[in-house]
Amino acid sequence: MVPTDSNQGENGLEGYGTDSEQIEALRNWWQKNGRYVTTGLVIAALVVAGWLLWNYWQDRQASAAAGLYATVVLAEQKGDVNAIVKNAHALIGEYPGTAYGALAAFALARAEFVQQHYDKAQSALRHVINNAPDRGFASIARLRLARVQMQQGDPKEALATLDKSKFAEAFSVSAATLRGAAYQALGRVADARNAWRAAQSMSEPGSSRYQLLAMRLAGLPAADADLTTKKVVHAAPVQSATQPRTTAAGSGASGATP
Repeated sequence: MVPTDSNQGENGLEGYGTDSEQIEALRNWWQKNGRYVTTGLVIAALVVAGWLLWNYWQDRQASAAAGLYATVVLAEQKGDVNAIVKNAHALIGEYPGTAYGALAAFALARAEFVQQHYDKAQSALRHVINNAPDRGFASIARLRLARVQMQQGDPKEALATLDKSKFAEAFSVSAATLRGAAYQALGRVADARNAWRAAQSMSEPGSSRYQLLAMRLAGLPAADADLTTKKVVHAAPVQSATQPRTTAAGSGASGATP
């Protein structure tokens, strides 16, 4: 019996009653579609193999980086600054974009900072900003970089660092607090007040951070202090011009009034 189009299914095999007819139909189907099936299977195998190799490589990288970072931590515990610097540089050079690389750069920045090598500390922190594996590491690095710049007496540069990009939410309060300190150092009292109020609004009322910000705000000059001073300075000449001049003898004071 010769099959017709009406009794064939989607796979082209239904409708063949005998085994030989089904085998022949399967052979024809494979001749038409076999290469596509083979290609698909090869691609799937390559994808799986690549994924397994990638995971293996990642695990090896993480294990090696962890081993190097352990030497940095051990050097920090011993207070061996030279070892910290050496091992941190080695880790950063081998695994710059990893979490361990960022942690090593933080350790390097601390070691350079305590030696007052502020430029080198900045360089280590900039490395984290440029190679951070996530936004949290970058936010920490920017905060610490701004603090180093404040330590160097450069609040303007610290502000520029703080304002370059948005901080991760967990670090917004710290950024606003440090921004207020930079404004205060620049004599921009109103901006300092606004920054600290913003930080306070993001803090839990009654917390130690909230109370510290309240103390900082209380330590700022009154908002109208400058205006009051100007009024007094301008009022003094008018008052002296309208009042009669008294002599030393008339006032009982020694010397003349200028």
